Amino acid sequence: MMRVSGADYAYIMETFGPFAAFIRLWIECMIVRPCSQVTTCLTYIHTMMRVSGADYAYIMETFVPFSAFIRP
Repeated sequence: MMRVSGADYAYIMETFGPFAAFIRLWIECMIVRPCSQVTTCLTYIHTMMRVSGADYAYIMETFVPFSAFIRP
């Protein structure tokens, strides 16, 4: 049992060294967490549009860049 704070970073630092721990932390902060938040937001928006009966076609035409991520 390790008595060090830092969760995954501390375990990776101890096992693989500082470079691997830094890369893991950087990927988590810059890629994994933002993608997770985007997925959650798009799912929520999609569900709320279905529940509220929003004009789905109008929204898809208005927000063309996001249309690839929102599937009916």
